[in-house]
Amino acid sequence: MRILPGRLTGTFGAPLEPIAVDSNPLALAVADLDGDGADDVVAVSTTEQSLSVLFGAGDFSFAAPVVLAAGEGPVAVAAARGRLAITDAANNSVQVFDLVGRTVGRPTLVTVGADPQALMFADFNRDERPDLAVANRGDDTVSVLLAQDDGSFRAPAAIAVGHEPAALAAGDVGGDGRLDLAVANGGDDTVSILVGNGSGNFTAGPSLATGPSPVALALAADTSESNQVVTGDGKADLLVVCAGANRLEVYAGATDRSFTRVNLFGAGRAPAGLALGQFDSDQAHAADVAVVNPDSDTVTLLRGGTKGSFAGAPQFAVPPAVVAAASGDSDGDGFSDALLTDTSGNVSLLRGNGRGALRDLESFAAGPTPVAAALGDFNGDGYPDVAVANDGVNQISILAGQIGGGLAAPAAVALTGVAGAVLAVDLNRDAAMDLVAAESAARRLAVMLGRSGVLPTAVELDTPGSPVALAGADLNQDGRTDLVVALSQPPALMTWLADTSGNLTASAAKALSREPTALALGDFDEDGLIDAALLSRAAHNVEIWRGRSNRSFESIGILDDQFDPVAIATVDLNFDHHLDLLVVSQATDELVTYAGTGTGSFGSAVAIPVGRAPTALALADFNGDRLADVLVSDSGGADVMLLRNVTRVSVPEYTPTATNTVGPGTPTPPPPATATPSYTPTQTVGPGTPTPPPPATATRSVAREQPGSGGGCAISPEGKRAPGSWLLVGLLLMVPACRRSRLRHPR
Repeated sequence: MRILPGRLTGTFGAPLEPIAVDSNPLALAVADLDGDGADDVVAVSTTEQSLSVLFGAGDFSFAAPVVLAAGEGPVAVAAARGRLAITDAANNSVQVFDLVGRTVGRPTLVTVGADPQALMFADFNRDERPDLAVANRGDDTVSVLLAQDDGSFRAPAAIAVGHEPAALAAGDVGGDGRLDLAVANGGDDTVSILVGNGSGNFTAGPSLATGPSPVALALAADTSESNQVVTGDGKADLLVVCAGANRLEVYAGATDRSFTRVNLFGAGRAPAGLALGQFDSDQAHAADVAVVNPDSDTVTLLRGGTKGSFAGAPQFAVPPAVVAAASGDSDGDGFSDALLTDTSGNVSLLRGNGRGALRDLESFAAGPTPVAAALGDFNGDGYPDVAVANDGVNQISILAGQIGGGLAAPAAVALTGVAGAVLAVDLNRDAAMDLVAAESAARRLAVMLGRSGVLPTAVELDTPGSPVALAGADLNQDGRTDLVVALSQPPALMTWLADTSGNLTASAAKALSREPTALALGDFDEDGLIDAALLSRAAHNVEIWRGRSNRSFESIGILDDQFDPVAIATVDLNFDHHLDLLVVSQATDELVTYAGTGTGSFGSAVAIPVGRAPTALALADFNGDRLADVLVSDSGGADVMLLRNVTRVSVPEYTPTATNTVGPGTPTPPPPATATPSYTPTQTVGPGTPTPPPPATATRSVAREQPGSGGGCAISPEGKRAPGSWLLVGLLLMVPACRRSRLRHPR
């Protein structure tokens, strides 16, 4: 068990020395058990089937643990002044221990519902004695046990809730001075509200649909007196951790005990519990949240803001089955927007507001089974259009842009094969963007030159393998964009050079030893030649290829971290004028960043937790600070996470360039800025770091003061206690999930 001392700034000191408890602690509770004014701690060990009671001295030190037998199936523990309780799932019971000072009495056994998983103390009937509420997963009930004068409990009252209740919280939801209960039901993705009458009786209230697998929740009083302000309207709000989406959901409460979801935030990988507190002593008395992530040995901290916001990575609801993402200014308002492709037959736009948030989702029909999309003005009318690759049919669908940012009904461009990837690129340097589509099964490229006012016509080019990913760059320094294609069966990396008319001629091919999945281009070694980063999902790695003067490539090393890469992009994240790499790892629910050195090598991998089962990423400046932010879509929670780029340096002015799309939904960023400042800036990308508003004028440099390090990830701040708050973590470390990585040479 570890303690992280709070600093009242939203940060914590180094973890103190570990405190020994019995092995495999599963849960803990904090309360002043003996009434001496110092918090005590109780930890549950599943291996030893025991309770370790540690009486505190108020200075982070504890007496030797008092170890108690905890039954055959201990799961959860609750603590209050003079009383402990622990669930025994094996025997459908709760053991209650009474304390006199630091002397623990014999346990009292109370039978409850089947498979009790969570419990809490609260005074439900206002008699100043701690009552018990127990969530019983096996029979979908909550047992309420009212304390009596002699210390015993009345026979438990069973109240039906949703399927497989896993957590509960108490609070005055209706504002009538009576405690109500909120119960998270992991089996049917709901929260049940139980309305208290102030006498210890409860009736069923509203049921709330949540994200997948709610595992923990809290009711915040939303008052400055409680230091739990969330939305700021004085009505109790609800915070729910959904393990199936790796996120925290924020719900605003109403006097009729209903709740409305107002925000989503990333909560780290496989979140399992949360705690409220105040760790930054802000003037708004905002509630902060700590979320435990046992799979990654981390705690995610989310510092509270105003109107239900937290200084973390916001998430936005999108359709399920998103398979590709791109970005650009779809409506000409000067703000970056997000374009998402899902297999239900739609493309969706999330329009940016220029301050790091995305507006409500707009969906447009895009032909059968869209699998990839690109944004560009393909007909030269000045309005951005959307090109969509449709799986199962020999066509590309083009949705023409309209005044106001709308999209017209899809118009089909015939192909000879099925397209799996599309790239928007200007091959002939005219007023209209061109399209290249990869027809993998047909082993062809379809090149469609944009023409003013009409749909393009496809010209087919045969390839020696199945094209799976595309990227564009000027390979021969003639001012024209050329094409790099990753081929499968047999695996190869092939280049095509463009002439003044946009015609492509095959230039060079390099055999690969691994089947490629996605591709990103950039000058990683800064020799003036374009290099390639080739992602192979089958080989679980990324291979770096150095560009040569003959427009071919040579392998210089492999980034091999045994993750599950599905998408890749490159950009200068930390503004040190070296290109960095970003890789989406689906199986581990992470965005993995590698800081570039400018020599073709990269620093250690830094893993940033994102949503469940991420599928794609896009790069754009979503908050107007001229730094690349990262948008990651996921399939597990039907949402996208926006990771806002934070730096503490002044960024020189430059004109942003729209990003292209390469491979199945992975973006190619603009080249690095040509200005060379006399400083080496650092920054942090990841959940939990606040992004200030954009500058007041277009010519002013933006100073950033948030601490960070290049290519790193930030952990969001949490929790609220009295001044001097501290965070207690059972065998968890509050550190980023960083891997030791190296660039190894291929065999």
